[in-house]
Amino acid sequence: MKNNSLLIKAWALAVSSVVMVSCEVMDDYTHVDSNVIKFGVDADADGAPSTRATQYADSPVVMLGEGGSDTLYLHASIDANTATVSKEAMAGTRGVPINSKNFHEKCKNFGVTAYTEDGKLYMSNEKVDGYANGAWSPSDGVRYWPEDQTLDFYAYAPYLFKNNKQFDNGALTINRADHTMRFSYTVPTNNGEDAVAQPDIMFAYAACSRSTTNERGNVPLEFAHALAAVKFVANDIAGCTINRITLKGLYGAGECTFTPAGKDGKGEDKPSGTFAWNNLGDKKDFTQTFDVPLNDQQTGEQDITDVNPETTFMMIPQQLEGATVEVNLTTTKDGFQHTLEGKLASGNLTEWKAGNIYTYKISSESINWTYVFDVTPSITLPLGKTSDVYQVKSYRYRTQNPSVKEAVPWEVTDVTVSEDKPLDNPKGYVTTFTWKGEGISNDQWKGYDIGVAKTVMHTSCSADTQLKENATKGSPGSPYDLSTEGGSMTTANCYVVNAAGTYKLPLVYGNAIVNGSPNRQAYSDSHFVDYKNEHIIDPWIKSSGTPKDATLVWSDGFYMFNDVHLDGDYLVFTINKDYIQQANAIVAVRDASGTIMWSWHIWVTERNINKTHKVDDWSNGATYDMMSSNLGWVDGKQVYYDPREFKFTFKQKKTGEEKTMTVTQVGETFDYKDAGSTYYQWGRKDPIVALKNRDKTGVNDYRRLDTPTDDYLYKTQPGWVTSADGIKHPNVYYVQNATYSSTAWLTDAAYSPKLWNVDGTEKNIWVASSRKTVYDPSPKGFKVPVPRAFSVFVDGGATSDNVCGTLNGYIDSATPYQYHVYTKKNDQGDCIPFTATGQRSNRGNLGSGPGSLWAMYGVYYWTNAAQSNGTSYSFVIRREDEVNQDGSITKIASYTIGFQGTQTMARPVRPFKE
Repeated sequence: MKNNSLLIKAWALAVSSVVMVSCEVMDDYTHVDSNVIKFGVDADADGAPSTRATQYADSPVVMLGEGGSDTLYLHASIDANTATVSKEAMAGTRGVPINSKNFHEKCKNFGVTAYTEDGKLYMSNEKVDGYANGAWSPSDGVRYWPEDQTLDFYAYAPYLFKNNKQFDNGALTINRADHTMRFSYTVPTNNGEDAVAQPDIMFAYAACSRSTTNERGNVPLEFAHALAAVKFVANDIAGCTINRITLKGLYGAGECTFTPAGKDGKGEDKPSGTFAWNNLGDKKDFTQTFDVPLNDQQTGEQDITDVNPETTFMMIPQQLEGATVEVNLTTTKDGFQHTLEGKLASGNLTEWKAGNIYTYKISSESINWTYVFDVTPSITLPLGKTSDVYQVKSYRYRTQNPSVKEAVPWEVTDVTVSEDKPLDNPKGYVTTFTWKGEGISNDQWKGYDIGVAKTVMHTSCSADTQLKENATKGSPGSPYDLSTEGGSMTTANCYVVNAAGTYKLPLVYGNAIVNGSPNRQAYSDSHFVDYKNEHIIDPWIKSSGTPKDATLVWSDGFYMFNDVHLDGDYLVFTINKDYIQQANAIVAVRDASGTIMWSWHIWVTERNINKTHKVDDWSNGATYDMMSSNLGWVDGKQVYYDPREFKFTFKQKKTGEEKTMTVTQVGETFDYKDAGSTYYQWGRKDPIVALKNRDKTGVNDYRRLDTPTDDYLYKTQPGWVTSADGIKHPNVYYVQNATYSSTAWLTDAAYSPKLWNVDGTEKNIWVASSRKTVYDPSPKGFKVPVPRAFSVFVDGGATSDNVCGTLNGYIDSATPYQYHVYTKKNDQGDCIPFTATGQRSNRGNLGSGPGSLWAMYGVYYWTNAAQSNGTSYSFVIRREDEVNQDGSITKIASYTIGFQGTQTMARPVRPFKE
């Protein structure tokens, strides 16, 4: 046998309880001697059974039993005790609810005690069982009315039940002063046939004389029921047999005082009397065997108690706290036995009262239906991700007919959050969520969106604090125009942001507009192509196609970029004040197919890039204005983001079954202790991710990126592509493709020495001037310099040898990766530091593979001059012991503006003023 505690819904109907008797005078009798005392009996309100439809409460209280694997639904209704019984019931042997229609048949007898006006005992607990023509008379002789005297009649029924006197040996006492009757009573039990052993006990009082009775001299006795009747029916239940029902934890003995209503207590609305129970003693259990088979049906009630009405429990009126009912049944389909238990009380039904019939409608959901309830158990949101989809499956199917399925509602009843300093209301962290659902009537999951707030960022960098403190620029309604900062529209491939706020930039190719006018020289050469590999002939990107939307490609500062979108001919984005820090990002415009049409580098820094260093030319007397840092510079720091964990409690409404979903926002700590900058491939406009740390140089050692899709994560691919490919894939680093070239990322047809210099020619290392192009990665007002702009730092050294030149400055052994150089010849002028950040490797035999960092003690800056397709001139300051793949060490000391670097390598850019 399976014993399962159950979820119980006890439904209590809030109806007025109508008592079972009235004080109507019974005068419908045939001819009898008018001086003989006889009795007329009424045991219900109107002499007829109740005809109103049974109503059940509709405000369930749900309580979970231990385990909760089976469910018992108890729907309680309250009626006056007026029910009739079947004619087949054996009279005098069954504890059925008694009324005036079945009183003679079922009760058979009652006891009467009578007193005269002066207190003399006139009848002493006499048995009344003679019945003829609707009138009752004592069994042991005729009693006559005393002349002109009023008699007080005290009656109870039945006198005998199962041949036992109900109130004998002083069990019933009468107080003539207030006409009360006090009695002791113990609810009978009988080894599993307890209900059958329980009578419906009743009491009545009448005061009358011969002259106040009807013409026949009959005493009207209106019996009131002292007990509460408890019955059971079934509804919406699978085929089964109800074996037995046990009422548990109920008082089974007590004392009671019956106070009659008296002459003024007549009528249905004023009961014939009241019962006050006390001294209830200990609680016990009562069991009745039923063996009632039930059909498998979803509608219509099926009798349980009324199949054999004597199985009605007759219980002492009492509070129901802690009382339960246990139903034992056997399912027809599998012959399996279930024991189901639930509480008898509910929010509206808390006690049984005398004179009421409590009918419990049983629907055992555990045997009718099999419930299915599943919820996504856990979701992990990595840093940068604040949304996902969770799934819920909630339905039930008919156990004996699985093709019948119904949706079952569910709701989220609780959410908790674990964080260092959580909000008082955890829901404040939840931005998108569905808190309840109706379920779905099949074996399918239904998905729902979840969105949560970003976690808290901390940084050790004072520059980041300054960025937070800077005044916000722009607003969603009026974005700050980055192209007109300081004057008329001048565009670029890189824009500098130094405060939180909302910004916009025009959808223009690179520097194709200067001071409000097209800068045609910047794109006049046919090698300057758009994302379709077609020659750019107009500054505005819409000339090549229709922009559809805008997106963040990547950012190495998480949660910084919000609401990237198009607004007419502008790309708009917002920098979140809570997450602003020194960082680099790429934003892009896309066409209807989702292809990137163009992209821009957003450099977030507190630096004033217009404060430059004055640098002399080594030989021609010219001076240059050099940016104070590499393009995309970020200081060393530590950044960490708090973790956060949610627990959502889901509850299936019909069963109360609970499921928990855990949502974890992963925290991260980033050790960016070393300063660094972004890298570039020669001739490309888009940055490649900055270093992570000097001692972290592997292929996957780079600053973590916040991206809207994994498609935009940093990656390496073999080169030998077109500029259009690079435009469409700004996140891709095109490394060596040994099949075509060991040094070139561009095909021969796509290559031109003009990519970073409108006037560029090959092998012209000492060119004195240049003009910026639409592919130049520098901010407005700056450009990638000619080689000789760096000449003073290396004493004019311009050879391409690996070991060459001298340094116009010095190396501090305490910081061997930092070179101190002078802005004028012969150690004159300002002394400024160059920090070595190495370069990204383009092939397997440098560093740990393509994309790794290599030569970390070297300063490498691209110039705008090309030597050929695959090779361009770099400014190099490098002194280190280089470890080769075979383990040998090569001493390298290279100080030159003429280092011929392969264009597939990724190196920093140090822009100079135009």
